[in-house]
Amino acid sequence: IDLGTLSPEPTTGARPPGLPGRGALLVFIGQHYAIQVLDEADLADAAPVEPPRDLAGVAELGYWGSGNTFEAWAVDPVPYLSRGEQSPEVLPDLFATPTRWITNWGIAALEAQILVEALELELRLGREFVAYRKTQVAEGKTPPMARHIEERLAHCAMMEDHAPGLLAELQAWRAKAAAQPPEAPIEPKALEAILARRTRLAERMQNDYGARNLLSGNASRCWDEIAGKLPRIAGRPDFSGVPAAYRPLVNSKITGWRGHRLFGIEPEFPNNSEDLRGQDPLISIASDALLGNQSEHDYGFSIWLDRDRMARGTHEGGQFVRHCAV
Repeated sequence: IDLGTLSPEPTTGARPPGLPGRGALLVFIGQHYAIQVLDEADLADAAPVEPPRDLAGVAELGYWGSGNTFEAWAVDPVPYLSRGEQSPEVLPDLFATPTRWITNWGIAALEAQILVEALELELRLGREFVAYRKTQVAEGKTPPMARHIEERLAHCAMMEDHAPGLLAELQAWRAKAAAQPPEAPIEPKALEAILARRTRLAERMQNDYGARNLLSGNASRCWDEIAGKLPRIAGRPDFSGVPAAYRPLVNSKITGWRGHRLFGIEPEFPNNSEDLRGQDPLISIASDALLGNQSEHDYGFSIWLDRDRMARGTHEGGQFVRHCAV
């Protein structure tokens, strides 16, 4: 982290203690961690080095990334007074509602295609399940009616009543979006109208079946679709190849707040048991596809130091915490 980019908090004028005005903060994370602060003179003498050849791969630590280091990614630090909120007001959530990120017809067409495919699949699977259940009844092989089967049958019936009409509207909306210039701004009222009809179906769903999370608009699913089709350079997506219509979404995803904090207040962990009394986090890194530090069982990691020592600018000791998702 380039320490020269850390400006004072605008309300209080405070700056993290013990750090030089210019230099770098290096954090090394694996099973354990190490911290190194380089001042301007140290940084002038520093040179890049290759990781040790016997360094374990990140996959051996349970992460989905490849290679033996996490990805490097430029970050512009934004100072603010942290109260532990998930998304600070100074860094608004660019994906809080679909109307914020479905801004042109190209994105609308992509998002509609993803949802249409999900609804078509859910309807087909539901019909297959109901037909199979009827066959069991006809053959006298009906197992006891468990609660989850009752819920599944009720869901299938509800979908059969309400989803085909919406699906037809979505197919028409997809065709309309695909017929427009991809980079042209979308019609806000038309988008709001189709989103309202989608919301009504989502509200009828009792459980998080496949399409429910897509009905309210899922920017991450669109991101995955875009990034998955990009050419790759050294294992990383080449974002220079992003079609112009998708750039507003991709730019918002890359430049928005993704949960990383330096000298912040971390919200309480629901599934961890570490004793963190008297400590504050030095740095917290959320699971991030751009960094390659995603995993199945945790949603980030952080380094905690003694609160009083850190206030005096001593950045050593403490403990490494992986944020357990389950």
